[in-house]
Amino acid sequence: MKRYVFAIISVGLLFASCLKKIDEVENASTNIFDPNYTGGQWWVYEDVSLVTNSNNDTKIKIDILVPEENVPTLNPVGFSVWSQLNEYEGRVDSLSVDYSGDYSGALIYDPDGSTDFCLQLGIYNYDPDTIVNVFSECKSL
Repeated sequence: MKRYVFAIISVGLLFASCLKKIDEVENASTNIFDPNYTGGQWWVYEDVSLVTNSNNDTKIKIDILVPEENVPTLNPVGFSVWSQLNEYEGRVDSLSVDYSGDYSGALIYDPDGSTDFCLQLGIYNYDPDTIVNVFSECKSL
């Protein structure tokens, strides 16, 4: 009798672990670092403004936010992003965790005379040199 109870419990645990694996696979495409990400835009284009630096040069400042709930439970201190603004050449920047648990950063560009600023932003991976999950959004001064 004990063997039958043990067998039933073993089979139950086996099925429970299989279901857990299926659930993890279904949620894998919601990770913004996953090349197969299927979710919506994971970052927020908070603001675009003109600022003056310490040399009295006017610059374009783009404020970006990635809400904590959009980042998987890995909770890195920061991560690299690829960005391209208007017709500027794409570049790699980084976002870092702030006091609230969100990830934020400011992208600084030289003015190009434009008042409309379309930003493309994606996750950058150094090894291999790839960019994934690129989304675009535009704002005006």
